[in-house]
Amino acid sequence: MQKKYLYLSLSLCFIAIVSKAQYANTALSNLTSPTKINVNLLPSKDSSFSLGNNTKSWKNLFIKGKIYISDTPMIYSISNSDFFAGPNAGIKLKFLNGQENTGIGTNALYYGAYDNTAVGWNSMRSDSIGHDNSALGGLSLANNIDGNYNVAAGWASSYWNTNGSYNTSIGNNAGETNISGSYNTCVGASALEKNLSSNNTAIGDEAGINNSRGSNNSYVGFHAGNTVTTGNSNTIIGYGADVNDGTLSNATAIGNLAITGASNRVRIGNGSVTSIGGAVGWTNFSDERIKNNIKENVPGLAFINLLKPVTYHFDLSKEENILGKKNTDNYKEKYDIQKIQFSGFLAQQVEAAAKKINYDFSGVDVPAGDKDIYGLRYADFVVPLVKAVQELSSQNNSLKSEIQNLKSEIENIKAMIVSNQSIANVQQSTALPSATLFQNVPNPFSNSTSINYSLPVKYSSAKIIITDKIGNASKTISLSNNKGSVNIDASMLSSGVYQYSLYVDGQLIDTKQMVLSK
Repeated sequence: MQKKYLYLSLSLCFIAIVSKAQYANTALSNLTSPTKINVNLLPSKDSSFSLGNNTKSWKNLFIKGKIYISDTPMIYSISNSDFFAGPNAGIKLKFLNGQENTGIGTNALYYGAYDNTAVGWNSMRSDSIGHDNSALGGLSLANNIDGNYNVAAGWASSYWNTNGSYNTSIGNNAGETNISGSYNTCVGASALEKNLSSNNTAIGDEAGINNSRGSNNSYVGFHAGNTVTTGNSNTIIGYGADVNDGTLSNATAIGNLAITGASNRVRIGNGSVTSIGGAVGWTNFSDERIKNNIKENVPGLAFINLLKPVTYHFDLSKEENILGKKNTDNYKEKYDIQKIQFSGFLAQQVEAAAKKINYDFSGVDVPAGDKDIYGLRYADFVVPLVKAVQELSSQNNSLKSEIQNLKSEIENIKAMIVSNQSIANVQQSTALPSATLFQNVPNPFSNSTSINYSLPVKYSSAKIIITDKIGNASKTISLSNNKGSVNIDASMLSSGVYQYSLYVDGQLIDTKQMVLSK
């Protein structure tokens, strides 16, 4: 029992000594002689004495309060679940009943609330009512006051966050400027460094570094999306992938140095990419249920005949000048695309062709400004091409029908010629002597043709009658000379097969056939 009392007395004595030197019991009057004590337990005015010595040390120390080093509190615990280490760490704990706090480092969790962990110089130094936060690194979450469920790791990560919650910032200066934005995730040095908004994700050093008021953005890759400032709902993936206007929204750029020049557009790859593809073709939404104002007004041949197919080579430097983005990468295959001869159209020419016939053609991707480039959606050309084929098919069917009709007409004409020839033979047997009808020249004809004839010395009347394929008289020409020529102008007749007959004094002398082809 005597030893037990000795330990208790020593403990009480130690607490009294280290707390206030002037109150130390240097005589140890409560100890029974000849008990001795290590004189190094007694504090000195110049702090030259140590606790214990090289040969004897303390096994356990039981402390309720603070441990000071050079008059500065260094280790402090207010409950079984709190721990603070470092000058002024947790020194002004907000909730005396707070628990589950860990603060390590000068001014770490200076005020402190509960359920927080802060490791690093001035980490979470301003937190007063925020809880369930974790900060690792000097100045991490330094200005957080009432933000909750934040994780910050890295020098000055989430430095200015005051009341934003559910943010994760990993990397030096990651999410540094954010004040009240929530649900942001940034991983990488200076990722989302200037962000003031919510629901952004940035992974990669300097990813989304200039995002200020933009929300719902995703950046993946070293300095991906550096241009975005206030744009929303953008997806930027790849080293240096970006937009060329910080206000764009719902823009997507995927690939090394891929650039999107307008909102609501997707760009995959940069100007050096020579092939984009997969096992199947791209699928466009085409459900009738999601379409309005449906009209069958697509021009076919009228549009296709205006297009000018060309071959060409790309020039990367020209593209970079327009986009305002210089590709500084240097690798062997960078300029391979400039070696390929492509076949296609010029977007400006296609646009002009469509405007010429008032066709609002969706296949032209018109640039949003001077820093964007024209594009063509070649799949959209299928529609006017199909229409053109349909028009050609209709014309072909019409020609086939017309040809068939002509064949039937020719057969009928042949039959009529045989019949008329028989009649002519009979009539010619009684025809006046010296009356002759010659074949027209040229035959067939397209502009004009001449018919020669000769008549007897004496006759009362003579005429040439031109009839169509069904026997209707198309033209009657009276004759007055014994010998002459009649000129037939094609403009007076329609294309087709005709017969012309010579009548003298009412008798049929002869009948011949001529063909007009315009």
